Amino acid sequence: SAFMFIMIKVHTFPLFSIRPMYIALRQFKKSFSDIVLSRRAIANMNTLYPNATDEELAQGNNTCIICRDTMTSVASKKLP
Repeated sequence: SAFMFIMIKVHTFPLFSIRPMYIALRQFKKSFSDIVLSRRAIANMNTLYPNATDEELAQGNNTCIICRDTMTSVASKKLP
């Protein structure tokens, strides 16, 4: 009992709470950075690669190689 009283008087700041706060802030920073990088990559993709036209899709196979869905001129990009 006396030990607890002395420890509370000497160490008033709860040191055990620093690590969880640091981990939470570090995770928030990483998540924010991931969001910024993702939005930047999407913006670059939309500006660097033009949309494919219906004629270009009709010339070749218009099936998406990743999802096996038919591609439309609205959502498909021409890659180099």
